[in-house]
Amino acid sequence: MQAKSNQVSLDRMGLKINGEYTILLCASLFYFRIPEGLWRDRMRKIRFAGYNCIDVYFPWNYHEIKKDTWLFFGQRDVDKFLTMAKEEGLYVVARPGPYICSEWDGGGLPAYLFVEEDIKIRDNDQRYLSYVSKWYDHILPIIAKHQVTRGGSVVLVQLENELDFFECEDRQGYMLALKQMADKHGIDVPCIACAGQGDLYGAWAQVEGIIPAMNLYLDSKLPDMEQELEYYYKQLQDMDVPLLVTETGREHFLLRRLLSSGAKLLGSYNQVAGTNFGFTNSVNNWGCPVAFLTSNYDFKSLVNSFGEISEEIYEARLLSGFIKSMGQSLAGAVRLFDNSDVVVESSGVLGYTAVPVLSLFQKESAGFTVPVTNIDDKPVDVAIINVGSRWPQKTKMTIPPHKSRFVLFNFALDNWGLPGMILFASAEPFLVVTENNTTIIIFHADYEGEVHFDFGENYHEVFTFVFRSDTEAREEVILSNGKRIV
Repeated sequence: MQAKSNQVSLDRMGLKINGEYTILLCASLFYFRIPEGLWRDRMRKIRFAGYNCIDVYFPWNYHEIKKDTWLFFGQRDVDKFLTMAKEEGLYVVARPGPYICSEWDGGGLPAYLFVEEDIKIRDNDQRYLSYVSKWYDHILPIIAKHQVTRGGSVVLVQLENELDFFECEDRQGYMLALKQMADKHGIDVPCIACAGQGDLYGAWAQVEGIIPAMNLYLDSKLPDMEQELEYYYKQLQDMDVPLLVTETGREHFLLRRLLSSGAKLLGSYNQVAGTNFGFTNSVNNWGCPVAFLTSNYDFKSLVNSFGEISEEIYEARLLSGFIKSMGQSLAGAVRLFDNSDVVVESSGVLGYTAVPVLSLFQKESAGFTVPVTNIDDKPVDVAIINVGSRWPQKTKMTIPPHKSRFVLFNFALDNWGLPGMILFASAEPFLVVTENNTTIIIFHADYEGEVHFDFGENYHEVFTFVFRSDTEAREEVILSNGKRIV
């Protein structure tokens, strides 16, 4: 199964935008909870954190304020919001429902639907679908206009939301009807459907042209998370699509573990907080028996309702810097299931018993990365044994409590326009910049770092760079071709 458009496509290795594999580090950012005058401020802050994508719901009842009365200006100006996202360099995952949940009044469904007689909401019911059609007639042309395929930044469109939670009688008929409406309005980027309780088929209904995705709210310290997610990863691989996590928590420790599990969309839900103005907040099912939401819609977000940035931004920038530096090599990586050549030894409690390994997408060398995840309450020292060799060789690799870091093996430097490879790195690349004949590479480690370069015939020996994190260290290498590397 493969979903394609002119400029966005999905396959088992990942998501391609304009022909290049891309990891979407995605933050929810809702125009209807943030005053219009602050939209750009919030976008810039999440971009500064290193995110390259936002997801946004479109609440039907926020735009149809009463039956057949529609508003799309001012605070409700969706066209302006999506234009701004493009200007700020952010891809968009558009989520028009019709049902959105989002702890929003009625899940976005207009109140009049609930008093109509003989109507089945969220089902293949012609009366209900006739109303949905009117909503889609208004919202989908705006979204379609802003697709990547038309010069905008919308890369995915989600139909419905967590339908696997709902007792829908005809899932396939319902989802097919929504897909046909999307087709009618020119949605040509891939359409997705998210599962909220792990039932991929209940959310997706196996409708051709809709890609299954998942909402995964997991304890970031869950033992063997990566192994548990292997079940879903393999299911999706058989469908020739990647693991897309449309919603998850806000800790970058958790996002790293999902990346380790092969996810190519990391959708951190409500990473940008907001306010439920008026009577838009809902009753939710989290309490016993129920609970009321306050006006403040903030779940310890990276950017809170007042626009303040939390200290989590440091982990956000480290993760985003690593993803960007690795480029297509990581974005097109796949999980390996024969990891017998890799053994991870630890002085403490790691997050897994079976080591997850990602095979990097590279032209020639068989590079890979090993995530090292510490769920212990104290730092752990780690060594990796690969084909009989023990790494690191000159330093200690120490992982802080509740942190995960990626270790590189045989990383091809042609990703950075350089000859040779990194044989081993216990430090993560954070930033790579080339100007004229000079390439500057910045690495990060929490305690000590060790990087082994092999520039091949362009340098007389394997070059090893070691450093401590409490002081900045730098080295300079001049290759035989005159290329300068700092």
